[in-house]
Amino acid sequence: MEYSRHSSKTGSMKSSLTWIIIMCALAFLLLYINANILTITLIRGNSMYPTVEDGEILLVDKIHRDMSRGDIILAKTMNSGRQYIIKRVIATGGEEITIDYSKNDVLVDEVLLSEPYISLAEADPMVDLDGVTTINYTVPDGYVFVMGDNRNYSMDSRNEEIGFISMDEIIGKVITP
Repeated sequence: MEYSRHSSKTGSMKSSLTWIIIMCALAFLLLYINANILTITLIRGNSMYPTVEDGEILLVDKIHRDMSRGDIILAKTMNSGRQYIIKRVIATGGEEITIDYSKNDVLVDEVLLSEPYISLAEADPMVDLDGVTTINYTVPDGYVFVMGDNRNYSMDSRNEEIGFISMDEIIGKVITP
């Protein structure tokens, strides 16, 4: 009988050790996925309303790095006091943007963007530009120009604190809801 009690303790220890190894492997796998493949982010703010609402939880694809116009991205900004921003890519390297605040139009390479996702119920606070109503930008290679869908309440590439977003600052593409 002594032998079976000892054997039972050894079996129980092996079982516990197996569970610890499984849990550690699972934790490592989840950390690897979060760091390299997918991450989860919680939205704070209304700059992407109505597409994304405050308090929403989103998945971010970190693998597919081919950003194009219309993609929603998560980026770590180096210039502003904000650590992370979620915005829509309006233009990529080499493209020219014209924003006509008198008409609330955004043109990329002289083509008017169709933007059914935005709502401009009131005047954009960015209009107070000393009487200037049209602004032009040229996106440098290796960068993107981003804007929030809720233009009236978005700190984005139009603001010098954010400016153009380097491809190196982009964490990934939001998997749209």
